[in-house]
Amino acid sequence: MTSPSILLMAGSARRESLARRLALACVSPLQHAGAEVNLVELADYPAPLYHGDLEAES
Repeated sequence: MTSPSILLMAGSARRESLARRLALACVSPLQHAGAEVNLVELADYPAPLYHGDLEAES
């Protein structure tokens, strides 16, 4: 049986968002269960998304 491949993507680019923290918390248990996990960080992609951290800095 092959290991499942799971893509996690939080719905927010903010560093301290609840969605991002939840996605990060899921990585280790999923890997421990044998899954291949990829975490996509929205902040790594220059897209016209709302970014609360950038708004707070300006």
